[in-house]
Amino acid sequence: HRCVLEGIRYLRQVVGESAVKLEILSAAYGLISEYREIVPYEVTFNVFRHGREFDEWAKLLRIHEDFESAIASSNLVFILLGNQYLRSLSLPVKTHKKQTLIFLASKGSATLIPDLEAKTFVMSLTNTEARCYSYGLVGLKGFLLKQFAQILLTQHDAIERVYQEPEYFEEIINSFFLIPF
Repeated sequence: HRCVLEGIRYLRQVVGESAVKLEILSAAYGLISEYREIVPYEVTFNVFRHGREFDEWAKLLRIHEDFESAIASSNLVFILLGNQYLRSLSLPVKTHKKQTLIFLASKGSATLIPDLEAKTFVMSLTNTEARCYSYGLVGLKGFLLKQFAQILLTQHDAIERVYQEPEYFEEIINSFFLIPF
C-alpha cells in the first residue's frame, strides 16, 4: 500500500492533483475514497467459506455498482487487486471505447477478467516476475505502479502511449528493469 501511495504521489506530480483518483476496496466498507476515515477492522474476503456468502456480501457492499460508477468518467484505470477482491467486482462492468484498463493480477485472477469494451491489458504476475523485479509477490503490484509513475517523471509522454497501447505498460516497466520481453 505504501508503494501505491508513493506511485499516486508521483502520478499527481506528472498529470496534476485532480487528475488522479485513488479508490480502495475494503472487505468491510466496499469501495471507498482514499480520504475516507474508517475505524480499524479485521475483515477480509477470505472469511467466506461458500461462494454464495461471498457474492451476497459483495452485493450488500455494492462493490460492482460502485466500481462501475467510479471508473465511468476515467480514461486510464489501474486495477491492483488480489483474487478475492477482483472477484468481488463481479466483472464485466460497463466501460467505453475511450477507456483503458490495466489490471495487475495473478495468473489465476486473470481468468476473472473478461473482454470489455475498453482497451484492456492484464499483466499476469507470478513468483517468476517477483524474482525478475526483485520484489516480494505480495507488494509487487504496488511496486510496479510506483516504478511506472517514477518513469513518468522523466518520460511524460509514456502515459499517453500506455493509454493508447495498454500493453506498453509492461514494455516500459521491463525496459526499466532491462528485462527482455
